[in-house]
Amino acid sequence: MKKNTADRSDILFFFKTIKRMGINIRLTGGGLSIRSPKGKLPKEVLAEIKDRKQEIVMFLRQKDRFRAYTSLEPSEKKYYYPLSPAQKRVFILQQMEEGGVNYNMPY
Repeated sequence: MKKNTADRSDILFFFKTIKRMGINIRLTGGGLSIRSPKGKLPKEVLAEIKDRKQEIVMFLRQKDRFRAYTSLEPSEKKYYYPLSPAQKRVFILQQMEEGGVNYNMPY
């Protein structure tokens, strides 16, 4: 089990490294599509991609499964909507502190 975790962090590190270099790998059919700035694909990186092709393909397939989503149905139109507990707390705090700007502060 720990081996899989180490492998996953290793492949993530690899993808972060090549992303910083401007290299993008995508899954196309059964193969890989590599995009990089012209003349900026080092031979060592290309060799590593070839050596780890199966691992990269499996990682990208797994990643694509998590991208699937279901569309949300629009809610019915109402004059007002009930507040969540968090919104109620913020409202109460806002009422207690007159002129407070905490609610409007950007993060």
